[in-house]
Amino acid sequence: RIRDVTCEYSPRYGRINGLDFVQEFEFVPPSQFRNQLDELEIVFFPNEDGIELLLQIDRKARGLAGLFADALDTDESFVKIRFDHNQLAYGVDYVADQLLETIHKHV
Repeated sequence: RIRDVTCEYSPRYGRINGLDFVQEFEFVPPSQFRNQLDELEIVFFPNEDGIELLLQIDRKARGLAGLFADALDTDESFVKIRFDHNQLAYGVDYVADQLLETIHKHV
């Protein structure tokens, strides 16, 4: 479920789409990640070969070390994942499985 969508100034990642801004989609963590994630943010970069996604995986703080990690933003992982046209042709379930597998690796 989408929690929020924002347009953000991002000259680093905006260059991919030729602009200094990106549209960031913030999602409520799916039920299997509710105790592990604060949020999941995704920026989509469509291109002629398929689509590239930049995932910001924000883990929940646990204990004192988790509070420090949260304060210093070290509780976040940035992960790129690409899907070419052949992979996209496998359908929504394939893409969802790949996203879940990627998130599992970073929580």
